[in-house]
Amino acid sequence: MKNGVYNTVEQAIVDEVHNKITPETAANTTVNLPVATRDAIRNFTEWVDPWNPLFNDPERGRLAGYGGLIAPPHFLESVNSYTVWPPHPTQGFLDHDYAGDYFEYDRPIQVGDRFTVKRKGNTLEDLSEQIDNGLRHWGFANNNCSVFDENGNRVGHSETLVGLTLRPAPNIPDLSKFPYEDHVYTDEEWDFINSTIKGEQIRGQEVRYWEDVKLGEKLTPVTIGPTTVWDMVAFCAARHEVPFHPSRCFRELPGGVLTDEKTNNTFVPLCWHFNENRARLMGNARPFNFGGAGANQLVRLATNWASDAGQVRVLNWRHVTRTHHGDCTVGCGKVVKKYKRGNEYCVDIFGYLLNQCRGHLSEVAMITVALPMRNSQADLSSQFGSLDIQGDFHQGDRVRISGIPEYAFPTGFPLAGAEGTIQYRFQWQAADFHPFGGYTSIHITKCNTPLTMGDVVVVPTELLEKL
Repeated sequence: MKNGVYNTVEQAIVDEVHNKITPETAANTTVNLPVATRDAIRNFTEWVDPWNPLFNDPERGRLAGYGGLIAPPHFLESVNSYTVWPPHPTQGFLDHDYAGDYFEYDRPIQVGDRFTVKRKGNTLEDLSEQIDNGLRHWGFANNNCSVFDENGNRVGHSETLVGLTLRPAPNIPDLSKFPYEDHVYTDEEWDFINSTIKGEQIRGQEVRYWEDVKLGEKLTPVTIGPTTVWDMVAFCAARHEVPFHPSRCFRELPGGVLTDEKTNNTFVPLCWHFNENRARLMGNARPFNFGGAGANQLVRLATNWASDAGQVRVLNWRHVTRTHHGDCTVGCGKVVKKYKRGNEYCVDIFGYLLNQCRGHLSEVAMITVALPMRNSQADLSSQFGSLDIQGDFHQGDRVRISGIPEYAFPTGFPLAGAEGTIQYRFQWQAADFHPFGGYTSIHITKCNTPLTMGDVVVVPTELLEKL
């Protein structure tokens, strides 16, 4: 399918984005959360990180030099969240695949901060030729937005990344071929989960200095799982991206609801996170976690490690596949780069969430953290460096999963020894506005364990060998 050569339905989608959605987005100065009240920060922190005193105790914020209570870094998402979607086409089904975000955090948000925003237009990139499966694919970058405080200083910046696929109908999975059943947890697996939770380390007031960090250093894992519908309801309330209005309010908005073809009743699209029937009507085996919940788990991985004195500066993350309710993800990471960024000394952390029940990655990220110096006068150039986490792999390569990741479920790593072909899992591996490596998609053709998530999985690149 050739990029830019459109039929009538496809052209209508492109025109809508370019002529209506993009100008409206750029002109919109609405702030989702205009003031960082104590209650707003508390409500967000109660789900995202109720364990770290830095985000719960004003005194810890003062001792760390912030003047009082500060919000977790990804609170910025609550301030400026403004995702827009093209309308449903007159023919077919436009699949929206939330691919992740790019965030920059300039300074911690404090109680009383007041916000304004400046937005740029959207970017729509045709990726059909790169993916080449007979469907029309676009990469859609929207909410290109900078947030400023009441003094005109920039607080942060974000960009939302979405994959769009025009299908004849929703891509409802064949559950007879891939029966996505609940994982049945053993006592030994619960022991592992509980030991991971007890082993989480919040660095806190013990300063982590840039000089002390080693390339390849691993971060202590974190988890919020196994997740349930309660976790997602609580997260939705904490983020407050969508007002908790009755459904009738959404019926008054263009594209605010979808219609159940069986019952002719309407439902808010977010219901696919909570209700099995709604999830299947929209092409999913069962309800699944919000991608943003995984993003916050990755940020917590970094803030636990960085100490009160370190600051997360960039989160570049991808929501590569969905985590269904009942699964347990563990966040892992390691330092892959040490360098100077402006006047700050920074490290890049390659982080990911590993689905312990299925063996694949669900979220991946490159996280930049600025750390204090022990001796700013010393010659530190010898400490600069980076690790190769990309590997020499290309689409179409035959590979075997030969390594074992950070994995301790007694049932073992289900993808060990699996073979397959590298292929693009989603649009942002074909063309990415904020690229990074470290993970690879594989179409599995040989596996000792029956797959329960489909035949395409995402794994850390370092686990692979070419056949």
